[in-house]
Amino acid sequence: MSAKRIKLKKKKDRTQVVGQWFEIEVVDGVTKTTAYPSNEEVEKMIARKQEETGRPVELVYRRLNFINGIPEEYKWVTEDPQARKCGSLGVQRLRVADWREHILDETSGHVAPSKYHMPRPEDRGGCDCPACRSMACRLAKEAA
Repeated sequence: MSAKRIKLKKKKDRTQVVGQWFEIEVVDGVTKTTAYPSNEEVEKMIARKQEETGRPVELVYRRLNFINGIPEEYKWVTEDPQARKCGSLGVQRLRVADWREHILDETSGHVAPSKYHMPRPEDRGGCDCPACRSMACRLAKEAA
């Protein structure tokens, strides 16, 4: 398999993003989800980055780290039995407006599945996984 060289745009021209990390673990039979930073802090990060760069933040990257298996509350993440048993990583990429709407649905204290998952921007290396291909196709149809 050959490595594909990707020419990325200069950092100042790339899609503006902010990140959020989730640690998800089962402790004494209870699923615990911890966000770093909190949603409130993400809002502040969006405002700060937009002020610093003069450009809008376009995406919120949410990375999910399943420490000791994927609990029942997160069965939507994967069908892979090995990942469910041992743990895994997941990602959600949401437009800022979609993220704001999405977090209103997260009343259980856990990350909810998203209908808004965006493909990885081409200027950040792109992605050819089935989820990204499917969403890119849907977005292209909507734009046409």
